[in-house]
Amino acid sequence: INDICKYFKFIPSVSLVAHVLLSRYYVSKSVMEGPHDCKHVMLTCIFISTKIENLHITLDQFVGKIPNTNRKLVETLEFTLLEAL
Repeated sequence: INDICKYFKFIPSVSLVAHVLLSRYYVSKSVMEGPHDCKHVMLTCIFISTKIENLHITLDQFVGKIPNTNRKLVETLEFTLLEAL
């Protein structure tokens, strides 16, 4: 999370919020359950934290700079993650 936030030059609070979201998500969900890739869950947490911290970046801009990332999966996981909180 920290490396990606540094790459995008996000403010430090984005990284902190992403860490909190990720830990809260995995309190209620197991890493072993579901077809969700941990990388995409982490990226979704970062993307949601940019929204929480009022940084305007589109999903296409965010996913476009990270190789081997499925845009549709991040979009789907956004609602799943928020529902789990």
